[in-house]
Amino acid sequence: ASAAIETVHLYVPNAVIGAIIGTKGLFIKSIIKNSNAIVKISPPNPQEDQNKIIDRQVTISGTPEAQWKSQYYIYDKIRQEGYAGDDEVRLRAEIYVPTSLIGRLVGKGGQNVRQLQQSTGAIIKLPEDSQQTSASEVPVKIIGPFQASQFA
Repeated sequence: ASAAIETVHLYVPNAVIGAIIGTKGLFIKSIIKNSNAIVKISPPNPQEDQNKIIDRQVTISGTPEAQWKSQYYIYDKIRQEGYAGDDEVRLRAEIYVPTSLIGRLVGKGGQNVRQLQQSTGAIIKLPEDSQQTSASEVPVKIIGPFQASQFA
């Protein structure tokens, strides 16, 4: 049985996007080749002041393993570039969760999500009004170092 294709959005500091792409696109091509994931970097919005863009969205689609590998390469590259200084590289990731599963994710009185945050060290943000939405999926934001966001 083949693993389901999942999509995650990673928000990468604009200052380090050049390193993620690499000279002539070599680094991003190697991520795609080595991870078997589809990795796309959103173009900068031409209406925005280029000096004010903080993060760029990197969309990663693939099996859970392919996603894990490509995210690892991205976090590692940012660490190598020294972007985070001595700190761990913390990025914001967004995954879409079926609305029907949000209750299970939150748990009674929020205990599941609290437990996840305590055990992983990641910050998990759920949409406020997920019960009132007609959307089939809602974004769940996970902010933290690579290992924490993977566990979450």
